[in-house]
Amino acid sequence: DDDKTLLEDIRTFIADLENGKYYEGTGFDEEIRDYRSYGDESWVDEMDDLFDRAGDSFLQGKRDVAAEGYALLLHAFDLGEEDGHFCGATSSEEMVATDVTEAKARYLRALYETTPAKDRPAKILHELHALRYRGIDDMGIQALVEADASPMPDWDVFIHAWIKWLKGQAEDDETGLILLQMSQRLLREAVLIKDGVDGLARLAGELGAYDSKIFNDWLDALLKQGRKDEASDVARRA
Repeated sequence: DDDKTLLEDIRTFIADLENGKYYEGTGFDEEIRDYRSYGDESWVDEMDDLFDRAGDSFLQGKRDVAAEGYALLLHAFDLGEEDGHFCGATSSEEMVATDVTEAKARYLRALYETTPAKDRPAKILHELHALRYRGIDDMGIQALVEADASPMPDWDVFIHAWIKWLKGQAEDDETGLILLQMSQRLLREAVLIKDGVDGLARLAGELGAYDSKIFNDWLDALLKQGRKDEASDVARRA
């Protein structure tokens, strides 16, 4: 069905969270032997339903609606439990049945497809950084590729621009530590996807003195291919 009220319903739900509609207070729970927040836990079913509807939009090819809907819902987790918004015995992300990792991958894929090519590297990196605590924390560009069966539009253009952007972040003295480590990890992943083991070898020659994990990934890639003699040489070089 044509879901015309999804974004409006999500915004209403988030406004209710912000206004403390579901939260009553915090107290000690004898069963779990810890403090927890109490209140109306119907927010869980409501949020899962909204995530399902965003997923339907994604699968129906409505990537602009899916991108905005997923963004609102995923960033809603930033409200937290301790500030009078969510309630439950565990964290809000653990309370929902939604696969948050899958939702994040679909969101980033939809964002990719609805963003002009020149802006994609900056936007994707920004959101990977902003949502690093949602779902798995080491998500990379491969997750976007696997989020949908159709090919990634403009992939060849993007992967070149992506690598260039990540190198810029990794070489910038102003980049914060968390973003620097993320950029280095994503750069290693992108080079391996684009140029394979030989690409990692070249990257180690360029940046291995600053990012020793390039050698780790290079070794792993060689060992997966059964190239043990080459792996020994790489280990000595590292």
